[in-house]
Amino acid sequence: MLGKGLWGPIWGYMALREDFNTVVGAVFDHQGETPGLGAEIAYPVFQKQFVGKQIFDDEGNFVSIAIVKGGVANSYKVAPKHGVDAISGGTITSDGLANMIKTGLANYLNFFKVRRAEILAMSEEEIIEEPVEEEPPRVYRPRPPVEEEEPEPEPETQPEEEPVEETPEKKDTTTNTTED
Repeated sequence: MLGKGLWGPIWGYMALREDFNTVVGAVFDHQGETPGLGAEIAYPVFQKQFVGKQIFDDEGNFVSIAIVKGGVANSYKVAPKHGVDAISGGTITSDGLANMIKTGLANYLNFFKVRRAEILAMSEEEIIEEPVEEEPPRVYRPRPPVEEEEPEPEPETQPEEEPVEETPEKKDTTTNTTED
């Protein structure tokens, strides 16, 4: 999915369960949103809110997922299963994200509806549902800088000297005779 935030493009991916209704996971990112505000869409604590949300209401109508300013728990317009909390101070990015999700998923509505009808036609025995396991929250901890150690100098090696063959000492065989 592609969209527009306050300062530039935003994008994301959303995975749905086999019912083509329930969100299993969502990942979003941005090019230049304000750190601490709109840039929060890229953090797991924000993205995790989407897990378990539904894009269709009980009558089968596409409602997308609302991003609710002031919190979905305080909203009388949006059911909790169809909304997440907006980013405080990131209204334009939140609005852009909601629009991106709605238009991005709308491209697949016909596919979703056909697949949902096929699933609803199956008997309960044919449908095997696996529980959705939530990941533990990921905490960003900066890694300390790695200090590169200087390599230890290699021990100096003396060039090998060529072996010298030892020759036995020659004795003086001349005798010195002196006359008295």
